[in-house]
Amino acid sequence: MENSNKSLIQPDYLAVNGKKDTFSFTWNWGQNILIANFNPIEDVIDLRNFWIDYTQFDIREDANGNTIIDLKALNNQTITLQGVSLLQLRPENITGVSGQFPVTGNVNPITPNPPNPPIVTPSLPTITIDNVTVTEGDNGTKIANFNLTLSEVSQQIVSVNYATSDGTAKQLSDYIARSGTISFNPGQTQQKIAIEIKGDTQVEPAETFFVQLSNPSNAILANTKATGTILNNDRPTTVNTKPVLGAYYPEWAIYGRNYQVADVPADKLTNLYYAFAKIDNNGEVAVFDRYAAIEKRFDGNWNTPKPFAGNFEQLKILKQKHPHLKTSISIGGWSLSNKFSDVALTNASRQKFAKSAVNFMTRYGFDGIDIDWEYPVGGGLPSNTYRPQDKQNYTLLLKELDKQIQAQELKDGKDYELTIASPGGFDKLQNYELKQMSQYIDFFNVMAYDYHGAWERNTTNHNAPLYRNPNNPSSFVNTYNIDYTIQYYLAAGVSADKIVMGAPLYGRTWGNVKSSSDGLFAPAGGPGEGTWEPGVIDYRDLYNRLKTDPNYVRHWDNASKVPYVYNQKTGFFSTYEDTQSLNLKLDYTTQQKLRGMFFWEASGDLRNSNDPNSLINLAANRLGVTQPSPLAVV
Repeated sequence: MENSNKSLIQPDYLAVNGKKDTFSFTWNWGQNILIANFNPIEDVIDLRNFWIDYTQFDIREDANGNTIIDLKALNNQTITLQGVSLLQLRPENITGVSGQFPVTGNVNPITPNPPNPPIVTPSLPTITIDNVTVTEGDNGTKIANFNLTLSEVSQQIVSVNYATSDGTAKQLSDYIARSGTISFNPGQTQQKIAIEIKGDTQVEPAETFFVQLSNPSNAILANTKATGTILNNDRPTTVNTKPVLGAYYPEWAIYGRNYQVADVPADKLTNLYYAFAKIDNNGEVAVFDRYAAIEKRFDGNWNTPKPFAGNFEQLKILKQKHPHLKTSISIGGWSLSNKFSDVALTNASRQKFAKSAVNFMTRYGFDGIDIDWEYPVGGGLPSNTYRPQDKQNYTLLLKELDKQIQAQELKDGKDYELTIASPGGFDKLQNYELKQMSQYIDFFNVMAYDYHGAWERNTTNHNAPLYRNPNNPSSFVNTYNIDYTIQYYLAAGVSADKIVMGAPLYGRTWGNVKSSSDGLFAPAGGPGEGTWEPGVIDYRDLYNRLKTDPNYVRHWDNASKVPYVYNQKTGFFSTYEDTQSLNLKLDYTTQQKLRGMFFWEASGDLRNSNDPNSLINLAANRLGVTQPSPLAVV
């Protein structure tokens, strides 16, 4: 037995949209069909698939008040309507061929009277018009194509009138007004209305206009109005006066580091970047560590249903206490960049990725998206996918993200940010279209660190030198420093207010360093002792060692303007950031009129963010971004 419209187990007796429950059948010979929930006011037995002759069935009532329908022509198959008497039935309850009613069968004790044959009116096709979104250019015009669809093929000419009207977009400045008639020839089901969008270089929010349909001929309108959305492709060229101070929060900090979202000094930050989300096998953004991100119950209540818990819920709570804070989901990173080349490859893959990224952002309550592709064309993990066209495709990926973010901004009535974590090394920067990319993003988070590290096993060097040191033995002596990096961005056409300088809250370490002096540019034996892994030490850890162990001696490179530590007794060497070097970098940020500074990553700083030696505290005071303490929640 089949029920073509509704479930026999849970039929719908509410007549949704005026539709009755229709019970139709596929017979297995010798089987009786029992319908225990038949509503004689609403429901229908459809026998049209087996209809032979009106005289070849009986309707009767058994001793228990059930109605029995015997189909004699089908080996006496029967249908039992349990708890439904003959008196409750109407002729409309049983249909046959072409909707006729079986009135000549043997009915006992009543014989229903046939109704008048229904008057069949040919149905008209419907016309649907779709909304459209288009990004304006800097000059000339672009076409916004509004797609019209006819629901079915018609043998007649179908026509409809249309006319544009203003929303926030105005016909004289933003688009060219049009009106007229669109026709569908017999057999045609698709048409377009083309509206020209005017390009300009004005920085403005997304704008809308409308196309109104009227007076259809040989059809009816499914919807009468479509919205055209014009996305702005121009970004501010004047210096943004609001400084940025950001920090990355690593997802794994909740484990061994025991650094929770609640520990973030949000009063001293403008931006917080959650690291990281991944790209799944479908080319879409997905949670990486589900337990950390959305499952852990920090309140200990595992029984109350929630949309999500974990770090993402904690971020929402943090933002409630600090409404000024913008949070972004950072996608990728060093270990999760393997699929970027694939998602950036085609229009379809870019659109799919961007849609999933925007959905992820809004679903989990973020204020922006941060792309951390390490790296296009080459330079990341050997297992990553690389293509020469990654350079151009990265720009196109950001363009699509910008487009979809702007559409979401219009829908939600709020501003979302799009940023990227971009490299400091000039060899990697050659694979970026920096100027072109800058028109689609709010700013670059320039990773102005990791110029050197223990992967260069044999010689110590600086992690984040501000300037070059002519004594540096590296082949990158002239290019691996912050000043060279920032000037490279500026020379490429990136405005200073779109550059946020990165600073490390960790040091790079070497071990088995043999030196009769201070250990700088000295022979080494690979990675040194670290806080959580060899070769990397938290600023907080190194700061405490310098305070408590006299064998750790701080030195200063006056050429590169950065400190370093050498323990001659153990052969430990570390290059790192401290308050002296950070002050000089903040000076540089001000002198170059850069947008601000960010840190990788928040858990490496002193846990007391009010300590004068806290690097986040120092930057917040210098940049003037510290917010008043939130009011206590009563």
